[in-house]
Amino acid sequence: MIFYLAEGELFLLEAHNTSKNKEWISFLNNLYDRINENLFINKSIKYIPVLSKIQAYKIKKINTNYRDIFFEGTTGIELNTRL
Repeated sequence: MIFYLAEGELFLLEAHNTSKNKEWISFLNNLYDRINENLFINKSIKYIPVLSKIQAYKIKKINTNYRDIFFEGTTGIELNTRL
């Protein structure tokens, strides 16, 4: 969830564009790596990223190695919170 709140979709689209804020890139790169390495405890909280089909297509076209969790989210209890 925090990945998308920090504009993670832009990070996935532009990967490692050095023209962006270096602290932002470092934060998201670290977060992305931690998600990929399953370093977060699964608390069974449901989260579905708000990506349009076009956004998902563009991201997948850039890099087919991104894990499904970045597109499908996680399963679990829905908390009904608005972000």
